[in-house]
Amino acid sequence: MPRSGHRQLVLVGPGLANLQALVRLKECCDATLVSEGPYHGYSGMLPGVAGGAYSPSTSSIDLAALCARHSVNFRPSRATRIDQGTGEVELANGDRIPFDVLSLNLGSGVLGDDLPGIRAHATLIKPLYQASLQLVSSPPPFVVVGSGWGAVELALNLRRRSHSPTTLVCGARLLPRALPRFAAAARQELERAGVELLLNHRAVAAEARQVFLSDGKALAFGTLLWVTGPRPPDLLAKSALSRSDQGYLRVEETLQSESDPRVFGAGDCIALRRFPSLERAGVFAMRQGKVLVENLASALNHQPPKTTYRPRTRPLQLMGLGDGRALGTWRGHVFRGRGAFLLKEWIDRRWIARYQVIAARPSAF
Repeated sequence: MPRSGHRQLVLVGPGLANLQALVRLKECCDATLVSEGPYHGYSGMLPGVAGGAYSPSTSSIDLAALCARHSVNFRPSRATRIDQGTGEVELANGDRIPFDVLSLNLGSGVLGDDLPGIRAHATLIKPLYQASLQLVSSPPPFVVVGSGWGAVELALNLRRRSHSPTTLVCGARLLPRALPRFAAAARQELERAGVELLLNHRAVAAEARQVFLSDGKALAFGTLLWVTGPRPPDLLAKSALSRSDQGYLRVEETLQSESDPRVFGAGDCIALRRFPSLERAGVFAMRQGKVLVENLASALNHQPPKTTYRPRTRPLQLMGLGDGRALGTWRGHVFRGRGAFLLKEWIDRRWIARYQVIAARPSAF
């Protein structure tokens, strides 16, 4: 129950920035975390689950245990509506949670998941924890649909784990947001691993064991992995908050909503007004955490935001190749090798260790 006189902070979504706020702001407010499920998978380690390097339990966070450790209320339900008039978040189970300050860090949806047969027959990349549970026992042959970072990394890890036929169904360009040198290096790795790359193709429907492409071709699969681009979360479409043309929460550099000063956002669900083309990637969401924490603290104390977020140009990004190496880019440089993989593993394990609580959980195997 809320403590008398304490401001109410509601965190919708267990994203990288909200988790930082959960840990650091618990003393100055009554905090509540809203999440669809009790566990949250870490996106940086999901390809490693596909490749057999990690289990779902070692690559995920027990949200109930984390909230209990930090005296934060945990509500395992989906947020369905933001009522700005009453200052409440409505949940799928009918409950309503009042807020003084609200932070949205709930990721994004999966583009094209409403195409015929996709939800019924494909493994969707999100929610991440559910995807990790399916990946550990996914049968070959594998068909991965997507052109981005996650699709390439998952295809490589699946292929090198099982040595089974793996096909990557890609759009007009592989890794369209990456440096051309990086995209070329990734294509070399796909060829080296034996992944079949179908460029200029689009998946349009699926049924049991078959996915259909726009040119009429049908591909047989044991596992269809849907790793297409992001789409705005459904929650935003049902709110009156200011949104971008694509439907994402529009925020200032302070990560504060353009239309409601009580609302903040971070990660894949936002569109920065001054940086509208910023890539939706974990490396940016993680660095937004510090700004989010400081400005949420200010809002809880009835003060204006104190700091702003400026994305780094060409940040360090590392792609696991599934064979003990990684492909990386930093400040325009492209590199690969065992050292890059060890750096990626150190970063991933160090980050997730901050939020993992050793507790019993259902076995994934």
